[in-house]
Amino acid sequence: MGWYALFVETGKEELVKNQINNYMNLSDANISYELLIAKREIQERTNGITTKVLKSMFPGYILLRTEQILDFYLKTKGCYHLLNILRNGSYFKEISLQEISKIIYMADEEGIIGSSDVFIENDRIIVTKGPLMNYDGVIKKVDRRKHRVKVLFLFNGQKHFIDLSANFIEKYNDDGQKNEVLFYKK
Repeated sequence: MGWYALFVETGKEELVKNQINNYMNLSDANISYELLIAKREIQERTNGITTKVLKSMFPGYILLRTEQILDFYLKTKGCYHLLNILRNGSYFKEISLQEISKIIYMADEEGIIGSSDVFIENDRIIVTKGPLMNYDGVIKKVDRRKHRVKVLFLFNGQKHFIDLSANFIEKYNDDGQKNEVLFYKK
C-alpha cells in the first residue's frame, strides 16, 4: 500500500475525513484505505495558564494509505473542501517511505504525536520517554520556556521544522544533588 497526500481546505481536515468515510460507507465500492491527520500535542501558555492543545502538523493535508488510488480519487472527487490529491505531473504523487516513516513511528493510533521526556547533557539531547525515543534526526532548536523542541520532518520533498512538546527533566547526582545541565546554542 502506498501513502498519498490529500490537499484540503485548511481547518477542514476533520470534516473532509468524516465526509470521505461517509462516502465510502454508502458506496458499493470495495476500496481499502486509511486516513491519517497528523497532529501534535503541544503546551501553550495563555494568561499564565498552561494548557495542552492539538495542532495539525501539516495544515491543509490528510495522509491517505491505499493501493487503489485511482478508484479512491474517482469515488471522492465530489467531496466538499477536498481540493485534490497531490500529483507529480499527471500521476498521483506517492509519499516516500522515508518521509512518512517518522510520522507513523512517532504518532499513536489516532495520529497524535505526544510529549517526550528529555534532558540535555553535554550538548546532547537524551530522550528517556515518549515519541522522540530512538529518533535519529535533526533537532534544530530547544525552547525550555515553551517546553518545545523543533524537529526536522520531510514532507512533499521539502524540509519542515515542526515544534513538538518536550518535558525537560533535571539530572541528579547519586547523592541527590541537582546537576547544572548547560545548553549552548550554536
